[in-house]
Amino acid sequence: MLSSTNSDTFKCIVPVTLWSKEPPSHCITSIILMPEHSSIVTGSREGHIIVWDVQEQWKLKPEFVYFSHNTSVDVLCEVFVTLPDSTPDLDGHFVSSDASGKMMLWNMNAATCKLTRHSQFVHTAIKYYQSTSSSTPMLLCCGRYPDILVLNPATLDSLFTLSSRRKPQWMSAFSACSATKAAMGGVKLEDESKTVRCMSTQAMACHPDNPRTLLLVTPKFWQIYDAVDMCLLVSQEAPRALAGSREIFLAINRVLVGTTDGEAYVYQLPAG
Repeated sequence: MLSSTNSDTFKCIVPVTLWSKEPPSHCITSIILMPEHSSIVTGSREGHIIVWDVQEQWKLKPEFVYFSHNTSVDVLCEVFVTLPDSTPDLDGHFVSSDASGKMMLWNMNAATCKLTRHSQFVHTAIKYYQSTSSSTPMLLCCGRYPDILVLNPATLDSLFTLSSRRKPQWMSAFSACSATKAAMGGVKLEDESKTVRCMSTQAMACHPDNPRTLLLVTPKFWQIYDAVDMCLLVSQEAPRALAGSREIFLAINRVLVGTTDGEAYVYQLPAG
C-alpha cells in the first residue's frame, strides 16, 4: 500500500510471477513475424501470448509474456494503426482472438493492451487489408459463422459484412487483393460463386504481382487457379501433410509450401 500526504490511500497492484525450474507450458496455436524480422509473437492453447526478440542467428529470447486470454489464442494478426491526427502510429500493433470470441488490440512496443472486445463470433482467420482506392484500413475475419466480417483495426468495431446469397456456410480460407481491371483482364463478376474440386482448403493466396494467379492449399495437395474463371492451372500432390497459412509465392514462377512436420518445399511452376 502507498499512502499520500493527505492520508488518502492508493492501492498499488504489482503482479508477481514465480517460475519453476521448468518453463511454463506454451503449446503454440498461432504465430506472426513482425516487420523487419525483429520480433515474433506466439499465442498458445493456454491463453498466453509471448513476444520473442529475434537475435543473431535467429536465436529467440522471450521479451514479454501476456496472461490475457482464458482460452486458446487461435488467431494473431499484425495491424497498422493511425493516430487521431491521421499520422501512422509507428509502434508495433497486433490483434489477438481466442476460442471464446474475445479480441484484444496490443501495442507491442509499450507492452500494453489498448482495448478489448467480446463478440459472439469466433474467428479462425483474420487478415489486415488496405485498399489502394481507400484510406480506411480493414480487418477481414472469417470463422465459425457464414460471413466475412469487416472490422475497424483501430477500434475493433464492425464496419460491414460480406454475405453469400447462394450457399452461406462456414469459410475455411479467403484471400484479398487489390487489382486493376487490366491486371484481372477486365473480369466481370456475372455469377457469385463457382464450385471447384478442392475440398478441405486450409489456406489461399493471390500472387502479389499477378492477382489472377490464385494458390489453394489442402492437407494433401496444392493447386493454382486462374482467379477470373477459376480454371485449374496446376495441381501437385504433397509428399507430407501440408500445413495451412504456410504458403507463399517466392517469385512469379516459384511456390513455397510448409508441412505439418516442419519441412518446406519449393516448387518450380511450369512456363506459361
